[in-house]
Amino acid sequence: MKTSHGLFVCCFAVLLTLLAVGTHTALPRLSAAAESVTPAPMTPALTGPFAYGVASGGMTSDSAVLWTRTPQSGGDLNGTKSQAGAYNFELHKLLKFIDANAIDNVVFLITDNHYTVINNLKYNTVPDDPQSPQRAARNAFEILTGPLGAGAGKPPGLKVDTKSLSRCEADRQILAVWNGDSPNADGKQVGLKQAGLDPSGLEADSPGLDAASIHSADGKPATVEPVAFASCNTYSYTVLTFDRSSLHVQVKSMPIVPDPSALLNADAEKEYEHWRVEETLSFTIKAQ
Repeated sequence: MKTSHGLFVCCFAVLLTLLAVGTHTALPRLSAAAESVTPAPMTPALTGPFAYGVASGGMTSDSAVLWTRTPQSGGDLNGTKSQAGAYNFELHKLLKFIDANAIDNVVFLITDNHYTVINNLKYNTVPDDPQSPQRAARNAFEILTGPLGAGAGKPPGLKVDTKSLSRCEADRQILAVWNGDSPNADGKQVGLKQAGLDPSGLEADSPGLDAASIHSADGKPATVEPVAFASCNTYSYTVLTFDRSSLHVQVKSMPIVPDPSALLNADAEKEYEHWRVEETLSFTIKAQ
């Protein structure tokens, strides 16, 4: 599927759909060599519900439908809610296909990790070899967000102390540990960078990113930094507005309630009822 203008949007988690706006042609088939690649060895099967991220679907001449639930930027790098610990090989084959066939403007939408984070996507050039060089999947990126009401805060498996910190300070500390810029609560630096993975957030050279459009409640306007693309301690949802020329991403949220039982107090419940949803972050990506 190729386009000279227009935006492709992928809904990723329950359903992932590539929508083409503009001209397009049939999706190329994978080569015989690519289809014959031997999958990487797997550890013994897990038995829990949703234990594995699953990528599957059927191709037509102008669209693809796939479903999964595992993000590239999960907090526990060895857990099944991180692609690094789940379906790394399959995702990298998909990203390599996107890159090799010049499919621009792909957005993955993911949910159920109980925080919001936006990240550009890279893949290993040899999908089953995590030591092979990494390459950007054109301008593809993922938006992980939601759910609206559930436990929230730091990503699972991340050891970081945020006690006594404000929401803004907590988000910055979480991202610093998560990305590997600061040590965790055990004094070890074991973040995404140390694991050879792309750190959370978009970079200044992300194709199509309009830096002047960046707004973050926790950061400075027009500043490209991790906190401009993440919100961990909120109930949040994402609004996407797009046309043929651009995609505008707006994350709206309200503070989490760390202890829901506190709302049994009439005064606390009344205060909670007066909270309002506010914009947490927003930015614009120009179509390539």
